[in-house]
Amino acid sequence: MIKNMVEKGISISEISRQTGIDRKTVRKYANSRDVPLKKYSKRTSMLDPHKDKIKDLIEKYNLSNVRILEEIRKDGYSGGKTILGDYCVKIRKDRIIMAVSFSIVYPPV
Repeated sequence: MIKNMVEKGISISEISRQTGIDRKTVRKYANSRDVPLKKYSKRTSMLDPHKDKIKDLIEKYNLSNVRILEEIRKDGYSGGKTILGDYCVKIRKDRIIMAVSFSIVYPPV
């Protein structure tokens, strides 16, 4: 996009105003041969080593987030409960919960 604008004869300052990109950055992109790509790195979570255990605890025992937090703290988890709760919501979202119905029978009077 920037190279096309430069080829059309638009000045660096005008490209900067139109795109909202700093003049130095526009100049850098205009003079480069390749299209600059952003470099993203995959961040790891403190929860990553415990995810398998969390899935097992939810599938086998349907534990609450508080109980799961207690269990993984025993294994060395030092993170918070919010990230754990967000992860548990993702796991529980796919589960099917069976409804249980019951009736109350009163004794005759």
